[in-house]
Amino acid sequence: MELGIGDRLKQARIQKGYSLRWLAELSGLNINTLSMIENDKTSPSVATLQKLANALEIQVVDFFMPNNEKDQVVLTRAEGRNSSLLGQTRMQSLTGGFVKDGVRAFVITIPNKEEASPHAVDHSGFEFIYCLSGKLIYHVQDETYQLEAGDSLIFDSSVDHCWENSQEDTPAQFLLVLADEVPNQETIQKHILSGCYLKEKSMKIAVITEDQKTVCQHFGRAPYYLVFSVDNGKIIGKEVREKLGHAQLGGGHEHGEHGGEHGSSGEGHAKHVMMAETISDCEVLLCGGMGRGAYESMRMLGITPVVTTVADAEEAVNQYVAGTLQDHTEKLH
Repeated sequence: MELGIGDRLKQARIQKGYSLRWLAELSGLNINTLSMIENDKTSPSVATLQKLANALEIQVVDFFMPNNEKDQVVLTRAEGRNSSLLGQTRMQSLTGGFVKDGVRAFVITIPNKEEASPHAVDHSGFEFIYCLSGKLIYHVQDETYQLEAGDSLIFDSSVDHCWENSQEDTPAQFLLVLADEVPNQETIQKHILSGCYLKEKSMKIAVITEDQKTVCQHFGRAPYYLVFSVDNGKIIGKEVREKLGHAQLGGGHEHGEHGGEHGSSGEGHAKHVMMAETISDCEVLLCGGMGRGAYESMRMLGITPVVTTVADAEEAVNQYVAGTLQDHTEKLH
């Protein structure tokens, strides 16, 4: 059975008896962010994983490894490998709960070149690589090794190293055996945190604004959206888009903001749909204030609304990406 980070996070949270809201309080992360992670709608950054691990009192590596007791003998059938999906990269454990002298074995599948990691890691012990299929590049210290099916590599892992798939469309699969001189979880955790597997999902975040710099306090009145493009956890571009408001759609503030008890039907929801038409490609909407009807309408449209007290638009986006932006639903009216 393949489990992603979202599934493992949900399992860990339920085992602790925590609600999403309580985990948000403990971790300092936004509840909407946690929901998106659990439903595999976004991939968490390393910093976000560390905050979640701290809140759940576990190690980051627990999001990727089966929670088994140490066994003396482990038989792993081909169809029974425990798998973790990180983005598109698959990590399958071959050793399960067997821990002896820090030895662990995995089958790693990197689907394409885009999953390459530029971040090198180092740890005690040694590392053994056996290329199963595709073309694999391994960087060890100042040398680059190209491996094809049947090729192997072994080295002292105390030197900097990392891997990548050299092919655009052909997966690279290899056997990874780690042997740590100090038998603990630090070795594989270093590999996980190195960025070899983790990538932020590309996404667009809209911010309502009047001056194209700060977050507007009134969703219905704001004349613009400031749309930020985010990739790999960083802002890579932004653009201004016009937004329909009460003045163009007619009706007063109360009617436009609230139309319908939850904005799920009627004229109010229809107006919210028209307001959101220009940000249909966005996944998140940040604002300083909005009506409950508009808030629910955005959720129905598949756009996550977040009410923030952060004034600067770019800072609000950065905090959302980092998982630290609070959703002040008490400001809904």
